[in-house]
Amino acid sequence: MEKNNHFGSQHFYLTVVTVLILIGAAGIVFTVDKAFNLSQDMWKTDPNQIMYVTGTAHVKAMPDMALVSYTIRADNPDVSLASVEVSHKLDATIAALVAAGIARDDIYLSQYQVNRSIAMGEFPAGDSSVSQNITVEITGDKETLNRKLQDLEKVAVANDLVPAINSNSHICLDFTDPGSVFSVGRREAVNNAKAKAYDLADAAGITLGRVVNASDNMYGFGRENSPYSNYCATNLGSGRVIEEQEVAVSVSVNFEVR
Repeated sequence: MEKNNHFGSQHFYLTVVTVLILIGAAGIVFTVDKAFNLSQDMWKTDPNQIMYVTGTAHVKAMPDMALVSYTIRADNPDVSLASVEVSHKLDATIAALVAAGIARDDIYLSQYQVNRSIAMGEFPAGDSSVSQNITVEITGDKETLNRKLQDLEKVAVANDLVPAINSNSHICLDFTDPGSVFSVGRREAVNNAKAKAYDLADAAGITLGRVVNASDNMYGFGRENSPYSNYCATNLGSGRVIEEQEVAVSVSVNFEVR
């Protein structure tokens, strides 16, 4: 009997708690349910009654971050000796960068590559090579970035470093707050898409309804692309100076056709 009373009290307690939780979460449940119904309703539109338009915009902004990549390399028939040489060059390079005012936490090591040459038939073995890529992150306004870039170039020359890719793309530019840059561009791109859509609708003699879907076509700028690829969005000015960049922004907007 006592066991049943205890169970009944516990059941009552759990019921009260459950009710309180549901009451407290009512607003959230309503919001989630509303969003779900809205998303379901959006896709009820016949795909044949959708106009797909791409909008573009170009935003000018001054980067406040740069990733500069170099390669430390050593050639030697003996891979182990080449590896030791690269290790010594790396230590000397990091010491020189720190002496130039670069924080150790802003120096990154990435790709390490070994190319071993072996004899094949009548062809003797040639030099083998070992390489280590190093990337330095610098931040600041235009003057600070360019001063630090010049300091990096001096260290590179003194330590026999080469650009990790080629003359330009080993420098990737970025923004510490990319949202503030892309937000403006996205709004302009959406307005551009709307203007295109209404022009097309007018020419085709159709009527547009609501926007049923919109998506961002951005694939990143600077840092979001690998600093070791050729896709770095970098435009250096004359004399290899970091200048204001023009960032292309693209969006896709789907309109209902009535």
